[in-house]
Parts: sequence; structure tokens; C-alpha cells
Amino acid sequence: METAGKNWAVKQIYDIYTISNSLTLKKDFDRCSSDLINDAISKGCCKSKEDFSFKDCYEDKLYSFASKGDYRRQYTMDSLRSNARNIDVGYMKRILRSHCNDKVGNFRSGSMKSICMHGGGVISSQTTGSMIAQLRSGSITLWCTNTSLPCLSLYKPYWFIENKELFFTEEQQSEAVEYWKKNELLHRMVLNGQIADISSFTAKRDEVEAQLMKLADQVKSDEDKIEVMRLAKQSEQELCKILSDSISTAKKKRWNLNLYYNWYWKKQNNSLNS
Repeated sequence: METAGKNWAVKQIYDIYTISNSLTLKKDFDRCSSDLINDAISKGCCKSKEDFSFKDCYEDKLYSFASKGDYRRQYTMDSLRSNARNIDVGYMKRILRSHCNDKVGNFRSGSMKSICMHGGGVISSQTTGSMIAQLRSGSITLWCTNTSLPCLSLYKPYWFIENKELFFTEEQQSEAVEYWKKNELLHRMVLNGQIADISSFTAKRDEVEAQLMKLADQVKSDEDKIEVMRLAKQSEQELCKILSDSISTAKKKRWNLNLYYNWYWKKQNNSLNS
């Protein structure tokens, strides 16, 4: 479903589809709000139903161009189609960690042309969290980072079970924010060039994820799920220590030659620490 004010359009998906900060439906929707076409005609978007395109009529062209939503969507659609019969959790992780072959691969250049988005550009945003829903045999496993930058973060398995110990409640918003901030500070040290080589960290993270995926496939009871989630939480803490130790022994901070990038992150870091 895509919406524009009170108007909406719906398309039934049978195989693969992706979205990314831009409207995608044109004439290929199955149902729509009752006044959609008349509203479009009155706005001057089209002369008749045959001329109508939901995207062309209602999309904010400037916002769409600046956010690069069409660019990212094309990348994810092409990626999924090229591997249509072999899409699994591991493949979804690779897509969500992708920088779309853009310069952001060095961790120190902001770009909107990236699935794993890094801040620092003139028009800038950053991935805050990432999630994969794995549905099979009537069960649901959620693989979540709970932290920003999937290219650095650990995907951890979660299940819908009654165990408040492993989840933040509505009353624990401050604790949840502190958890995110702790990881975010480490990520920003990487972005700011305080560690040059993170290959050993990501290799260890990949080992942990492989272990978690194997264990997640073997769970049979809620007790098993709780143990795997506890291990994931402990493993994340250990990975954070590895990254923290790497940063503490790294050379002096290397400033980016892009003055705007340096100003942007100085401002963001001051806001995070305030």
C-alpha cells in the first residue's frame, strides 16, 4: 500500500518487491481509494483514468531526487531478482549491509546512494536500525541489529515469547536509548577514522552470526530461544569490547579532508553527548 494524504493504492505482491523512500506504484495497482482518479484529474495530474500514474501525480519530485529512493530501490530489486531462487537470511544481510558500490565503502563519506546509509553528506541520513523477518513452517524469527550501521552491527535473533529480561519495555525507553548510544559511539569512532582496519572485527562478527544462525535453526522450545537470545546479547557485548579495544590502541584520529563532513559529525557528536 502506498498513500498520498487521504488517497491510497494497493498492489498484491506474489514474488519480489521493494520500496525505498519514494513512491513506486504507477498504473499497476489493484485497488485504490474511491476518489483517487477524480482527485488527480482535479489537480491536473491527468486527463483521464488511462493517463493516471500514482507515482507521477503524487510524488514529491524534489524529495525523491534528494533522497535517492529510486536509486536504492533499483539496486534492491536487481539484487533480489538476480538471486530469486536463493534468497535467505544471509543474502538479505548482504543487501542490507550494501553500500551499492558507492564511495561510502570507506566508512567516512556520507551518501544517500546506499542501503546501509552513512551520514555526513550535504543531504544526509543514516541507517538507525535494520531487521529481517524470517517466516517458515509457521514460525517467525526476527534478525535485528538494534543499532545503526548494519555493515558493522551484529544481527541477533529474536522471537515473540514472554521474557521481559531480554527486551526493553515501554517504561524503559531511557535504558533503550542508552543501549543504542553506547553502540553508536563506537560506530562513530569508526566513521571518524579512529580505527583504520576493522577486518578482524567484521570477521569475528561473521563467525558469531554463523553460530547464531546454526543455533536458531535448532531451537525447539521457548527455553532454547531464551538461551540463544542471551548468547546473542553476550556475544554483542564481547564484539563491542573488541571494537573498543581496537579504537583505544589506534593512531590519532584522522580527519576527513571534507570540511563539511567534519563539521557535520562534530555537530552530531555534540548532540549525542548532550
